[in-house]
Amino acid sequence: MGKKFGILNLAVGAFLAGYAGWYILRGPFLNEELPPRWFLLGALGMFLLGVAAMSWGARNYLYASDSDRVTPPDGHV
Repeated sequence: MGKKFGILNLAVGAFLAGYAGWYILRGPFLNEELPPRWFLLGALGMFLLGVAAMSWGARNYLYASDSDRVTPPDGHV
């Protein structure tokens, strides 16, 4: 379950970070009006949450084991 959960977290985090980043940067780059201050702070929080979810998902995906059994290192049994 570790790899599937990691991929899901990675995808959700990428979506959140991408959407929030687009929301923050669309004003200056598309010559639109900036959103209100509270919406920008919310988008910043959503961006940081997305980055955290992406890093957590990537770590779960990269370091997931095939089994749930814990095996001690050699010589520590």
